[in-house]
Amino acid sequence: MAGLCLVFPSALIAIALAILYNQFGSLPEVTPFLDGIKPVVLSLILLPVYKLGKTAIKHWSLAVIVIFVIPASILGLNNIIVILLGGFLGIFWLHFYREFTTETPVNRPSENSRIRLPKTLIILLILLGIFLLIDILTKSQISLWKLSSFCLKVGSLLYGSGYVLIAFLQDLVDQFHWLTQQQLLDAIAIGQITPGPLISSVTFIGYLLLGLPGAIVGTISILLPAFLFSAALNSLVPQMRNFRWTCELLDAINVTSIALMASAFLTLSRSTLINWQTLLIALCACLINFRWKVNIILMIFLGAISGWILFRF
Repeated sequence: MAGLCLVFPSALIAIALAILYNQFGSLPEVTPFLDGIKPVVLSLILLPVYKLGKTAIKHWSLAVIVIFVIPASILGLNNIIVILLGGFLGIFWLHFYREFTTETPVNRPSENSRIRLPKTLIILLILLGIFLLIDILTKSQISLWKLSSFCLKVGSLLYGSGYVLIAFLQDLVDQFHWLTQQQLLDAIAIGQITPGPLISSVTFIGYLLLGLPGAIVGTISILLPAFLFSAALNSLVPQMRNFRWTCELLDAINVTSIALMASAFLTLSRSTLINWQTLLIALCACLINFRWKVNIILMIFLGAISGWILFRF
């Protein structure tokens, strides 16, 4: 119930903004404002990538996973495969790295806990098969059940920062072709300015695709796995840090999630930073974000005003 109360207001606001967006978003008078918001959205993605990266990448051994994940994601490898391969690579790499070094990592689990690679491999392969099957079944003309399947899949895979969601939403542009890049950036901006989590971007997208039913189904579907997993795993996750293979898996998935966020930032940058106006707005927004803690709504408002001014030249 607490989760629903947290999301419900932002979902209503996202639906209202989606209605206005459908009515006025394509007007020439509105376009400069939206063009000014897009570079600001990029800066808002970059900041958590930097902050979370400093915390999660504790050693160069974890940086190796980042070096693998970012190019794989940018080159179009399915994000599901990237996450599972990142986790599996982390199990192998971190396990053998820690076996053959004398370094004691932070929160090292008991030496008596041994990795069970065959069982882990089977679990990862089963998950890979399930999520890839969902991808195959949903890649065609949009419908409510396909939107629901996509959101259930994404909700099941979200781990770490909510900004990881952006990497999965990029699939709606690149693989499913349900959205344009412009619509995705606008949806991310809506998720930033509404109260609560970034999930309201999904509400906005659901409305753009299938109206009010799409907004409702998309929101419920992406939240359902989080509620179920939270109830089932709330007491289990802290205990997982007591076992070596799960500790290594969690470290690897943390880093993989951040790498996916960085990949999403780079992908969005290619279609956003296309002229001197967007470059200038993005640079100023990054400097402000890294130097001062400025309210997100104020940042987006300043971006919109800057776009209106700069794109008149």
